[in-house]
Amino acid sequence: MLVGSLFSRIFGTDFIGEGMIYCNQSLKFLKPVYPDMLLEVVAKVINIDYDRNRVIFSTEIFNENHECMVTGEAMLMPRKVKDQL
Repeated sequence: MLVGSLFSRIFGTDFIGEGMIYCNQSLKFLKPVYPDMLLEVVAKVINIDYDRNRVIFSTEIFNENHECMVTGEAMLMPRKVKDQL
């Protein structure tokens, strides 16, 4: 679960947008991850639902050999911006 927290770092501190709500995250652990591994954490937008104000991301973690170690999806709710007159 420690590697799963890497996504919250991306969405909580690195992702642009004050007021973004991190609603949920699914994780599927495909291979073991060890402390000495070099990891690449990838999050990509796969769907935007403007009506429900939701953004769905694919989330993956790869090792130094480009093997997928963890995969999943995250749903975030961006802050609504009021229309300016």
